[in-house]
Amino acid sequence: MRGGSLDDHLLPSPDARARLQKLGFKGTPGLSWWQRLSAVCDAARALVHLHSNSILHRDVKTANILLDGALLPLQRVYRAFLSDVGLAKERAGGSMTMATTATSAIYSTGFADPNFLDSNQHSAKTDAYGIGISLLMALTG
Repeated sequence: MRGGSLDDHLLPSPDARARLQKLGFKGTPGLSWWQRLSAVCDAARALVHLHSNSILHRDVKTANILLDGALLPLQRVYRAFLSDVGLAKERAGGSMTMATTATSAIYSTGFADPNFLDSNQHSAKTDAYGIGISLLMALTG
């Protein structure tokens, strides 16, 4: 998406600036508090939608929260979308827990729930942990 990822704006490295430039993003990296919180809230709403359909995302992180790059006129925020659903899995019967074998453990360093690391069990709580760390990053920059 034209606005890049939330990660690109929270940690505006030279690589992040180059990615944003390639995407055609106009403006400077960096977001206001309102824009940061709005992006995380949009991602959390997307996660609630997935969970209500018995789907676990399994890789929630700031690099997977994409911004559309066009400021909404009255609110001065970007719309954000939860991306990279390639690791998402649907659970038959509506169960919101999924075992993962040690050889196929899926997590991103820093965003993995310690309970998942101990048990290799993905759940709605492990996704929520990723949103929580994303919120912490948005608040601390």
